[in-house]
Amino acid sequence: MSPHLRVASSGSAPLPPEETPAQISRSNRYAGYEAVRTLHQQAISQREIARRLKLSRQTVQRFLTAETFPERSRPPYRGSVLDPYKPYILERWLSQQDEALTWRMRAEAAETHRQELQQRAIRRKEE
Repeated sequence: MSPHLRVASSGSAPLPPEETPAQISRSNRYAGYEAVRTLHQQAISQREIARRLKLSRQTVQRFLTAETFPERSRPPYRGSVLDPYKPYILERWLSQQDEALTWRMRAEAAETHRQELQQRAIRRKEE
């Protein structure tokens, strides 16, 4: 790649807010795009450009045929096989949460009752 490419550090220091990994990736791709265009203006073949920059020939071809830098776009959400079942799953999950809470409350009440019985028994022995 080009010598002026930036790479996200894997160290402990976080990236500044203006340099997210996506932005670094975009600037790296843009630097590659510029390098392809520059080498092509120097009459270097596409195959040689691909070799020098370690890019696929298809990427070199795409960069050269594009009038401007080809931005990446996120594909639209096509849905999940679970989408029709999400309301049912959510309803069941929430009911299980309610049941778990009920069981916890019962267990706490039983523990409190057990402690009260123990204290009564101790008081009776002391009398």
